[in-house]
Amino acid sequence: MKKNIWMMTAIMGIVLAGVVQADVFTWTATSSGNWDDGGNWTLVSGSSGRTYPNNSADTADITNNISSDVVITIPAAGITVGVTKVGDADASHMLSFTGSGSITFSGGADPFNVINGATVQLDVPTAFGSNARILNGAGLLIINQPISNSSFLRFQPTGLTVRMNAEFQGIASGKLQFYGCPLQVGMTGSLLSNTEFLDMYGAGPMSAYGQDRTIDDRVRLSHSAYGEVLVDGMNTLEITGEAILVGRAGRDFGMIIDTATLHLSGDVTWTLTNDKLTDLGDRPDGPELVNNATLLISGSGNTYTDSTGAGVNIEGTGTFMVNNQTGSVTGTGNTNWIASGVTLAGNGSIAGSTLILRGGTIAPGTNAVGTLAVGPATFETGSTYAWENSKDEVDLLTVSGNLTIADNFTIAITELNQGIGASDIITYTGAFSGTPSAWTINGPAGYESVTVEDTGSAIRLTGLPAAPTGTVIIIK
Repeated sequence: MKKNIWMMTAIMGIVLAGVVQADVFTWTATSSGNWDDGGNWTLVSGSSGRTYPNNSADTADITNNISSDVVITIPAAGITVGVTKVGDADASHMLSFTGSGSITFSGGADPFNVINGATVQLDVPTAFGSNARILNGAGLLIINQPISNSSFLRFQPTGLTVRMNAEFQGIASGKLQFYGCPLQVGMTGSLLSNTEFLDMYGAGPMSAYGQDRTIDDRVRLSHSAYGEVLVDGMNTLEITGEAILVGRAGRDFGMIIDTATLHLSGDVTWTLTNDKLTDLGDRPDGPELVNNATLLISGSGNTYTDSTGAGVNIEGTGTFMVNNQTGSVTGTGNTNWIASGVTLAGNGSIAGSTLILRGGTIAPGTNAVGTLAVGPATFETGSTYAWENSKDEVDLLTVSGNLTIADNFTIAITELNQGIGASDIITYTGAFSGTPSAWTINGPAGYESVTVEDTGSAIRLTGLPAAPTGTVIIIK
């Protein structure tokens, strides 16, 4: 009997020896600013004998009695902690992690929380546990040194803004996801290293912080349960890697661009759903431009594909700038809708059918005279062609296929310089349907006698004011 008791006691000792003791510490900062100084911590619970949190089972609470900015120094040997909560009561102070070491937050699904609207700055390399999800928090997290994860890292709190000034380092099949959580891009170059893609999944705004920014990564902009992806701000955000634009069944739009310019200069893949119900029937979802925002697509030697064949629907108020040098920015074999308040501009090309709805505008060129190429084109009643006339060149819309122009269509002329007396403003290769005499020409003074006609292969303006000829004598 005594032998059995002894054996059971020994076994229990071995089991207990293998159990990691979980300690909970509260930051008091009564000694120094060093993480590994036990004088800075109060043990709330636990019995491991550790004087500061440095175990994957430990919890570090840095939220109490924060009355000034806090700088916490990480030792060269580094720190590993399970769950960490950081914040101050009135959200008025900066809490920074600095030093020569790194810190690992390994506490399961939700290892790191910024609370109470605090501002937290990571000035040391930081790692998160595998498949970590930052689920709770409110405030601003500024990342100034690389962060890493072995597979997947999600920032989910809608009240937390993450400003990335350094890259995320993962594995080739992993991803960094913002699920309704705002992302401020504070750097130029690659946000990702050895990571499959950046996943903007939901309504959290993505913006270029401080100035125009360019990132070289593969980015998926995807509609989620939180709503549309939002790209906002006053600056231009350029994505040179592949951009994948994903809609969601039962939702109107896959992406909102508010005020900002989103420049996609790499490959573009549209994955949209054909379920936008309008008074003209079903249309696909697509970007919505708000406050005169711009969606600019450019590139050389790139491919642009629409994986669904549903086409692209651009709505709102702003400009869809098409500056690709090859291919079609919206894929082929589909219909592209330019809705009221939207201007289709640029010097690139769109295959498939293009439909300019009431209140929609086509304006070839990029803030100057230019040529825009489209497939079969239809100008609905109330649509506009904004045409620029210059001395040596003029705007031109080239239509590959049939051209249909409804009555109550407007040609709005802007004079940059007086040129020749007649000019083709649209060319087409298919059949034409329309009544030029039912259209309206709006131009500056001197254009009252301009008329429009169909030549059988082009729409031509005649009676344009000619540039002055002869010798100009200047008398001083």
